[in-house]
Amino acid sequence: MSESGRKVVIDAQLEGYRAYLSGQAATENPKSRDDPDQRQAWYRGYASARTDRARANKTAANDS
Repeated sequence: MSESGRKVVIDAQLEGYRAYLSGQAATENPKSRDDPDQRQAWYRGYASARTDRARANKTAANDS
């Protein structure tokens, strides 16, 4: 994968991460169905944010 290709994938992951944090539903993936790599990257970012949020909530609950 080229450098520009990697950047596109990383940007898609960041968009997915931010989408989760802003309250968007996973079904609102804006990436084209014609580009499965970008769609998958967006979903990976979304899932990563969900996992990070769950971990932070668990840690906060244990600290109380």
